Formats: sequence, C-alpha cells, structure tokens
Amino acid sequence: MTHIRIDRQAKTLELELELEGETTPLRIQVDNYTFEKSPDGQGRLSVSGLRISRAWMQFFLRKFAEGQTVTIPPDMAEYAGLIL
Repeated sequence: MTHIRIDRQAKTLELELELEGETTPLRIQVDNYTFEKSPDGQGRLSVSGLRISRAWMQFFLRKFAEGQTVTIPPDMAEYAGLIL
C-alpha cells in the first residue's frame, strides 16, 4: 500500500496500491462506510460508493462487496475502531 486516506468525519476512504506486475497503481475510493462494534466486541464494516481504477474490478466490487457487511474479530475490531 502506497497511500491511505481516511476521513472519519466524512466517512470516506482512499487507497492506492502498487501491485506487482501492474504498470500503474490501483486506486480504490469509498464514498461512505459504517463501522460499528457489537456488545460481543466484534466489528461490522460496510461500504458504499465504491470506485476502483480498473473497470473489470469495478464490476466485481459493486456486485459482491458494496452493501455487504464484513465481520471483524474482536482483537482486530479494537484497532479498526481507533482508525475508522
């Protein structure tokens, strides 16, 4: 990862990744995210407004990731809560 920007107030994310074999960086933008911790300590992350700099990846992100909720184990949720 070469760049990450998290705006906690606006709930946006920007990532830039240098992938081996790729000539240009991969850019990912998230227009909105939510992160919540449950009483059992697990975290739940969902994202919307996903954009990625590769058209073929955009299709898969929108189809399989956007609007989905990811469960984060308690030990990692503690750190995610500090960042997000």
